[in-house]
Amino acid sequence: MSEKELNKITFTSLLARWKGETPIFWKKVNTLAITIGTSAVSVLGADKMFDLQAYGVPQLVFTIAGYVIVACATLGLAAKITKQDQNDSNIQ
Repeated sequence: MSEKELNKITFTSLLARWKGETPIFWKKVNTLAITIGTSAVSVLGADKMFDLQAYGVPQLVFTIAGYVIVACATLGLAAKITKQDQNDSNIQ
């Protein structure tokens, strides 16, 4: 890819990558990110619902859960816009 092509990232090119075929490895990474992110959201939801800090759960757990949600969202997005090359026949 030339430098000119790298600088030309548009909404339509991102949309084409989003709709394109994702390699199997990145599909698994996306599934893992969704699973871990959902678990972190559940931890934060349980804290809001049951006030887990009153039962001695440290604040650090909830801070880490927030960062895990952001990391999983970023990883899931990166995995989703990874596109399989048309001429790469080794990827099954």
